[in-house]
Order: sequence, then C-alpha cells, then structure tokens
Amino acid sequence: MDLFIPVLQEPEHQLAAAVRAAQALARSPELAVHILCGADDETTLAHLTRLTADADGVRLRVVPTCAPKARAMNEAVRTSHARWIGFLDVDVTVAARDLVEATTEADRAGLDYVEFVELSVGTSRMTRLLNVQSELFQMANAYLANRLRGRYFASSGLLLRRSFALRVGPWPEEGREEGYRWSLTAAGLPQRGWIHPVPARGRPAANLYEALLQRRRWYHGQLRAAVDCLRPGYPGRGRVL
Repeated sequence: MDLFIPVLQEPEHQLAAAVRAAQALARSPELAVHILCGADDETTLAHLTRLTADADGVRLRVVPTCAPKARAMNEAVRTSHARWIGFLDVDVTVAARDLVEATTEADRAGLDYVEFVELSVGTSRMTRLLNVQSELFQMANAYLANRLRGRYFASSGLLLRRSFALRVGPWPEEGREEGYRWSLTAAGLPQRGWIHPVPARGRPAANLYEALLQRRRWYHGQLRAAVDCLRPGYPGRGRVL
C-alpha cells in the first residue's frame, strides 16, 4: 500500500510529530509512506527536507501544490501503482498493524475501501463533545451506506482500492472539503467497504473558536456539494445522499 500524508503550512512541531509517526509506519514492509508537500509551500518544504533526511523509509514527495489538498491527492493516485492507496491527515495517527490488517481483510472480502473514524485525543469537555459529534456523524453515515449503498468519505483516515479510486475519478480541485463532492460521484458506483473498529487518533481540540472554524469549513463544503449535485452529471443516489 502507498500511504500519503498531505501537508500544508503546518508549524514545525507538528511536522516533527508527523515525521516521527510516518517513520513508525514505514517500519512495516507492507507500507510505502509518502509525505506530500507543495513546491509552492517553501517554508514547510524546507522544514520537511531537514526532518526527513534521517527518517528511514519516509519519502518526501514534492508535488506542485497541496492547496487544495485534492490536487495532491489526485497526483498521488495518478502516480501510484500500488493495489491500495491510503490518506492520513498530518495530525492523525493509526498503527501500522491496523492498516495492514485492514487491507488484508478487505482483500479477503473483496472490499473497495476501509475508513478509520477520526477521534481526538484528550479528556477535556470540548474534546469529548467533538468526539460525540464525530460518532453520531458516522452512525448516520453507516445508515446511508446500508440504505443507499453510498456514503460520505472523509480523507483524514481513508484506504481505497486504487482501482475503485480510478473508477470514481479525481477529487474536485475547486474549493475545500473535496470529500463531499467526490462521495456524491462515488455513490453512483457499486461500493463495498468497512469502518475499522479501531479509530484514528487526531490532536485534541484547542478551543471552541478553532472547533467552530473547522465546522464552518465542513458545512460550507456540504452546502457546496448540495448545490453542485443539482447540476447534470451526478447519479441519482448521489443527489439523495
């Protein structure tokens, strides 16, 4: 599996943590770990070049841009030859054992995707509240998957059979929250997948303001998808989704 970690304008301490996590993943012979950084993000690229110099197994891939992330994701799919491709957000961690076991089980069952639900680390009231919201969203997503044979795909902890990603086509590169509109297109195709029982771990919520900004971006992406799906070209199940 090729595992891709897109990075855009992250502070140096977060980059250092991401490289350490990537190095731990790269110890697995079944995983090829790539950190994607845009050539136009010079400060981040300089930090990553230094941090990955001694990070065994971690490959720093320079792409034209990671703004938006969809451009880097499309470049990753286009250049990969692995049977499975995976995407992790820079602040999300998953054990290599869980990734390998997930794709092994998915191959055995003939599945198209495995998704890791992202839950924040921490015990603060804000973190617990956000985790409850994430779990409720995934419960609704599971219902949609059962009823419509379609679901919303997040890209913070997502493994895709590359042939499935190629059938769906590229992620939309305009705007943010690329996963929503890609999911509407994917709904028109047969798909079978699995939500992994072990969650991915994200950084704790810093404060209410940051949490609201993040959700504002999510809701803007959802509204953009709702408008787009009224245009010709989307499958019927995508419009219902």
